[in-house]
This record gives sequence, structure tokens and C-alpha cells, in this order.
Amino acid sequence: MNVVRRVAALVALTLGLSAPALPAHAGANGLKSGMTWTVTGQQDGYVHIGADAQTNPYSGDTEIDHYLPVLCLQVDGRAAPAGIEYDFYNGWAQGAVRATAAVRGDALRSTDAADALCVRTFGAGWRLAEFHDGRYGDDFSSGGGWSFWAAAGGNLLPGSRFWVAINDQPANPWDSEGAWPDPLPTGTQNDLILRTDLSEMVNPLLRVSASTSFQNLVRTAVGRMFDGDTNALLTDVIAEAEATGTVDPNAPDWLAVKDIVARFQNIDGQAYQPQIFIPNYEEGVITGNPVTMAVQGTDGQTALPAYTLDGSGQVAEHAPVDEAYTETYEVWLLTINDGLGNGDAETATAAGTTSTAKTSSTASTAAGDDSARTETVMGIQSVCNPTGLRNDQGMEFLTQFKIGSPGSVESFWQGALEVRLIVLGKGGVEIKNAYWGKILRKTAKRGKVVNMFLTTWDRAQFGDYLAYKWVEEDSGPKIEITLSLKAEIKLKLNITAGQEVKITIEAKNDDMGIGLVGFGESTYIPYSTGTVEWNVCSMGGTGGTGVDNYARQATVAASSTFPGYAPERVNDGSADTSLGGGYSWANSYGDENYPGLQPQWVQLDFGVNRTVGRAVVYTSQGYPIRDFDIQIWNGFGWETVGTPVRGNTALSVTVTFPQRSTRLIRVLGYSGPTHQQGYVRVNEFEVYAS
Repeated sequence: MNVVRRVAALVALTLGLSAPALPAHAGANGLKSGMTWTVTGQQDGYVHIGADAQTNPYSGDTEIDHYLPVLCLQVDGRAAPAGIEYDFYNGWAQGAVRATAAVRGDALRSTDAADALCVRTFGAGWRLAEFHDGRYGDDFSSGGGWSFWAAAGGNLLPGSRFWVAINDQPANPWDSEGAWPDPLPTGTQNDLILRTDLSEMVNPLLRVSASTSFQNLVRTAVGRMFDGDTNALLTDVIAEAEATGTVDPNAPDWLAVKDIVARFQNIDGQAYQPQIFIPNYEEGVITGNPVTMAVQGTDGQTALPAYTLDGSGQVAEHAPVDEAYTETYEVWLLTINDGLGNGDAETATAAGTTSTAKTSSTASTAAGDDSARTETVMGIQSVCNPTGLRNDQGMEFLTQFKIGSPGSVESFWQGALEVRLIVLGKGGVEIKNAYWGKILRKTAKRGKVVNMFLTTWDRAQFGDYLAYKWVEEDSGPKIEITLSLKAEIKLKLNITAGQEVKITIEAKNDDMGIGLVGFGESTYIPYSTGTVEWNVCSMGGTGGTGVDNYARQATVAASSTFPGYAPERVNDGSADTSLGGGYSWANSYGDENYPGLQPQWVQLDFGVNRTVGRAVVYTSQGYPIRDFDIQIWNGFGWETVGTPVRGNTALSVTVTFPQRSTRLIRVLGYSGPTHQQGYVRVNEFEVYAS
């Protein structure tokens, strides 16, 4: 008795084959289940498929949130192969079987839907295989069950499991007990055909990859990162392998690979580019011989069935691979390149406008490449406002962003991320539309430094808040969508009731959220949508109205400082004139620091040139600074501006002067009060445009 007969007998005895159907029951998680079969043998181009110990033909054995190939059958009346004993448990299907790429079980909503899936994938005459398709007897007129033989087509590996129907028991996804899982996004009609063709390439390509010379050729091609990710087009691999004599161009497995790759040139009138993608190859993953191979999955799939060669050189199952595995070990993923033929990608340029570039297999780098893209950046001499405060009409920069969990955006087999940021201002007006293509996943997790100029934040024009909309784009034509904005964002952006805010993005995209950045907030605050975290920076600005105190964004230095006092007290925003180190700066003691011999100073550095015309100096109660000048740096030396202050007894003094442009300004003290001339005290030093 063969394996299937033994399993069938065991299941029949256990469940009662001749008895009425047992009560159906939901899966362990309350979901519907489907029946599955497996490959139990192969012989001269034929395959034996049937039940095993896992199979449950009465209520289903695998919950339908699992991904498995669908077993499709084409009955064409071909003759049965000789040398096989056929009976009730071990029939002949009178045709050929092929397996689709893995689909989630809830894609099989009915027998019609399952049959249509087979037709879409393989063509007319194909349908979902069924439990009773095996025939036996002298003229194969008797029907059986549990297993059958059929001509083998495609990627049917020993141990592989498939969705199979049964027509007289509630063991199918559409009629078993339980609930449907939450639906997944709807893919295009071609997706299943693409994944099926990729799956059928696994067998011959794995056998070709047994050659270490071929492995090295593929790794070298992948390492070139022609479009910014660690992948190589199979058309390029084929051409290079034949040109270098790495492969035998007439070997059956090689011809099979070439034949399958050629199919992608016309799938329902569209051309696609299959590729080998090795995740994290640039990070130095551990390579293997034999290689491990898998095929791209569907949206939301976090682990992929994988295959390798066993000790005898036969294709065998490998444990499923996920993102964590590919971060350490090499996996050859057969995927479709989504960057070729999908239109122009916009990248930021030094002028702050946009340029376009088409990715191609011959280009050394791609538009938006993680290492080669250009953008407006902060100049070497530019310094962000050190206090983290903004000035009106200051330059706003995005300094960096990171995506801590790329897998929450899209599956690891989809490769590098393509990120778009759209910045909105008052009234929902679009201020910036920036794109970064091919951001490697580990780079996204660590943080992508961009230092990109976003806008000159004019509060009168853009308001007090900017909204950052983040999107991960995949491919496809540009479409216009209307943003669904929360009430808080509409309020902060002054968007009126009924007003629509529209943006243009690629049709296939993943929403990564939206967040607000406030003008009055510190630029040291990290922002987050929950998916994307980012940091900003502000630089310069004119203030415009004269009410912005430039000192608040400045760094401070002093000629000397008395113990317990600090230069930073002069721009901490407090005009309190109380006496003591908690409120002011004062010079240190000693002849070398005596103002009468060596004037003492406290200085503000704006980081960039500012136009200034008014300074206000606050001093200490009972110990006012008596004699001092306000000086600016003119590029060559210090220059006194305004009227020198002499004999002062007031606690605050305002010095005005014709507007000048400077980066540095200081109080130069000559004398403290009459009763303590050796110490000059400054509690606060304010500087304005006018």
C-alpha cells in the first residue's frame, strides 16, 4: 500500500469515509478553512498529488488567511503513463496540472472564482483541481478520490502544498465554517500571472545556480545597483552569462530560464522586467552555496516560501524567509522591477525646482538614487539657529527622516523605498513636493540625512503651521487625490469648510501619515506620524516687523566670566534685573579682567548676517553698567554703532543706530557702577531689526 493509500485509509477510518459528513467547524482562529494537497511523488515528467496526514477533506485543514498556490488542472484526454497501478485512491487525471503563485485562501470565494483564476493564469481549459479528479478502471471511467497522477507543468516541488477543492464536503474556502479575514488590497489581474511565471523559473534557475561561476556573476551584477537597489535584470544576467561563457547556452535548464523570461515581454499586452533581488547585499549578508531562492509575494505577505538544492542537486523546500532572515542571510528573490517603464520621477534640484530622469538598465545611477540624487542643501557656512527658534522669513530645512519599520509600509521583497513628501501651508497651498527614490531599507531604518531646503517661511503667506504629508510610492501613472484631513489640521491651516485639498501622487502608493510643524515650536522637537519620524531646522530670517529678538537665536561668548555667572544669561529671554549669577553675566576678577585696563565684553553670534538697528541692554539692580559701547563686526574689525553710553544709572538702556548687516554684535564694557567699577553686569541683551 503506497503512502497516499495508507493516509487515505487512516483518514477514512478516523473520520468515517462512508458515514455522513461530520459537523463542520471553524479554524483555530475562527476563520474559514480550505482543504490542501501535497506533492507525494514524481516520475518521468508526471507528478503524484494527493492527501497526506495534514489533509482534512471534511472541514478543511488550513485557514484561509494563509498563502498557498492553487492547483489547476487541464483535462485533455491524454493517455496515462505506463508502469503505474491506478485504483480508487490512486487515479489518473487525464491531463496536466500547474500551480499558480501563492494566493491567500480568501481569493477563492467560489468555484467559479477559483476556475477563473486558473483561466486568467494559464488560459482556456484550465480549472481548479478537485478531490475526485482521479480516474481508474480499464477505460478510466470510474471515479476515485484522495490522489491522482497528472502530467507535471511548472514549479511542482516535493512537499509543496496547494489549495484543492472537494465538491461534496464543506471543506472549501467558500463553504467551510468560520469567518472571512479582513480583505487585502486588490491587485491587478496580471499580478498572479507574473508571480506564477516567476515561480516556474525557480526550478531551472536554481539548477543553473549550482555553478559557482554563475553565482559570482549574479552577485557582481547585483552589486552594481544599476537603479539604486541591490538587483539585476534577468535580461542583463542572461546576456552577460552567455557573453562570458559562464553557462552552456544549449543546456535545457538554461533554455527554460530564457523561455520564461521571454514571456514577460508580453503579458496581456504589457512588458515587464523580471529581476534577481538580493536584499541587504550591500550590507554584507552571509552568502550561501547552494543559494536560497524565493518569489515575490502579495501585499501584506511577510514571509515567503523558499527553495534550495539538496545534497543530490534536486530542488527542495527551504524554511520560509522573512525580512529578519534576509537582513543576515543571502536570498535570491525573483521579483518584477517596478521602476522601468513607469514614467518620470521628480527629484529636488539645487535650484529648488524639479527635474526628471528615467531609470534604465544601462544607467550607472537612477533618478533619486540613495547615493547620487541632488537637492538643495545647507551651505558649509550656514548654521541652523542654535536656540531652535525661528525668525519670520527664515529658511526652513528638512534635516533628516527615518522609517523605523519599513515592513509596516511595504513588504521586504518589494525592496528599497520611494518616499514623497508634500508640504502644505495656509489654505492648503502646496509649498513643496519632494521625492527620494530607492532608499535602502536599512538606510530608512537608521535615518536618511537630506538637509533639504523646503521654503522661506513667510508667516503672512504660509501661516503659523505647515503640514507634512508622507507617502511611499510604488509605480504607475500620476493621479490626483483629495486629502482627508482631520479637523485639527484644517483649523491650523485655515482651510474652510467644504474646501478640498488635492495632491498628485503615483497611483500605487502607501499612506505614511501627516503631521503638523508649528512656527513657534522648537526645531529640536522630533516629529512623527507614527510611521515616519523627521527633524527640521531653521536658518536666518529678517523678522520684518522689528519685533523679533535676534538674540534669542544667537550663541553667546564673553571675554571672561565671574564664577557662578554665565554668558547664556544675556539671551535666555528674561529681562529680570535682579542681582546675582542666576540672572546675569559679569566679568571675572583680576587685573587682566579689569574693565578700566582691559574692556570686558559679551558677544552674540547670529550664525548668519542679520540686518540690525536697535539694541537693548538690561543690567543689575544696584550695580548698573555705567560705561559701554554697542559694537558690530564689519568684516574687518569691530565698529561702534549708535551713541556710546557713559555715566549710566538706568537698569535698561536702548541704543538705536542706522541699520547695519552683521553676524556679530557685542556690549563692550568699560566700567561698572561707581562703587564697583571693576565689574560690568549684563542681565539681558536684546537685538532687533529696528
